[in-house]
Amino acid sequence: MQSQASIVETKQFIEAAQDLARRVFGFNGLRVDQVDVLREILSGRDTLAVLPTGSGKSLTFAIPALMGSGIVVVISPLVALIRDQVIKFRKIGIAAAAFDSQQSPEQKKQVVDALRAGRVRLLFISPERFSYPRFRDFLQSLNIVLFAIDEAHCISQWGFNFRPEYRKLGEYLDAIPKRIPRLALTATATKKVRSDILETLRLKDPAVILRNPVRSNLEIGVYRTPKVEQALDLLVAKIWECTGQGIVYAGTRQNVENITRRLREESIQVKAYHAGLSSEQRSLAQRDFLSGDARVVVATNAFGLGVDKSDIRFVHHLGLTQSLEQYLQEIGRAGRDGGFANCSMVYTTRDYHIQKFIIEKSLPEPAILKKAYEMARDYGMEEYSSFDFLKRAMMTSHLSKDNIETSLDLLIKEGYLARVPTAHGDYRIQVVEKEGIENFFSGYFERRAATLHRLDTMFHFVASGSQRSKFVETYFID
Repeated sequence: MQSQASIVETKQFIEAAQDLARRVFGFNGLRVDQVDVLREILSGRDTLAVLPTGSGKSLTFAIPALMGSGIVVVISPLVALIRDQVIKFRKIGIAAAAFDSQQSPEQKKQVVDALRAGRVRLLFISPERFSYPRFRDFLQSLNIVLFAIDEAHCISQWGFNFRPEYRKLGEYLDAIPKRIPRLALTATATKKVRSDILETLRLKDPAVILRNPVRSNLEIGVYRTPKVEQALDLLVAKIWECTGQGIVYAGTRQNVENITRRLREESIQVKAYHAGLSSEQRSLAQRDFLSGDARVVVATNAFGLGVDKSDIRFVHHLGLTQSLEQYLQEIGRAGRDGGFANCSMVYTTRDYHIQKFIIEKSLPEPAILKKAYEMARDYGMEEYSSFDFLKRAMMTSHLSKDNIETSLDLLIKEGYLARVPTAHGDYRIQVVEKEGIENFFSGYFERRAATLHRLDTMFHFVASGSQRSKFVETYFID
């Protein structure tokens, strides 16, 4: 039971936090969810907060950074998101800095000097940074008051956007002698994912703050058509029904270009955004959208993270997403100001099978993946070039070129294989001496199955009609 003194202290802390939310961040005050999280942080308790996209999760670590005497370290999965966050907080006068892989040695030294001099309140880093022992030693020399793990669902192989680099965070944090409170933040997490987060991050006696991932100001409509042409017509009609600016998500670059072309024919100010465009073109599209010069951005899922725009009035989708988690994350970018926003999904009867094909192509069957690794291990010792290796592997295994190349790419991404340049301007595939390959294979089957299960869940969601709200609540909360 809290003492009278601690109750008074908590009340004063929340009042001060409310004042900062108004004075520094320009809000009317804190939301109930934010207050609940801050109250747990004040008590020094580890916390898992599952709050909807657009609910202001960043304030739950920014306010402690402003109010405390030490540094809040934020662990975030993407360099682009880290850089956007640093710019955002610096604009409102909060001393923020980051370490990322694109910095020069001089830039990293400047950050180190600023941290040692006490000139940084918020430090953003990627999970990979923890793998360097010297960096972990450096952290121990700082006065850190909170570790905030953003996008915490990336820790779990059962979750959306699994990142293997997150798996050792709990171990790394435990290695720091002083026990520093941990705050795990995510917008979506099923019961299984929440359990994995708590266990992997080694949260001690944690508070779990759990909310429905769909905000009440979002109106969701789902429409199925027999053909793509009809789906596109309906999508355009939905855009005309909406006021203000919005985002249209499409699953492929080709669909992004097709929709963009159609909207230009309709005299709608529109920009395209996908990985096939240059960085300058993508930056211009984002800039025009933020400034209001573009009414619509048509994009793949590469767009949206770090986009600080609260008055997006619609987020529409052409086609099914691969998971309900992805869909809710994307529509959560609408209506962050609390105003009404419309979210329509238009899809065809073929979309489920298209998405299933894409998943199965990017995640080969376990037996194929293991065979590709064994061939790389055996043939790599014989100095085959990549071309000769691929040719020999196809002949001896009877696997397709796509199966082998996809398997190699996945194993390289996971760090178990590497491309080593040769003297002839080519490269060969080489096994990396890294622990855990058997654990990787044993977990890969379930990871692949979980990805396909999430697609099935998305299909059941769109088919649930008037029960969609209940479906979401059951899937994530129960």
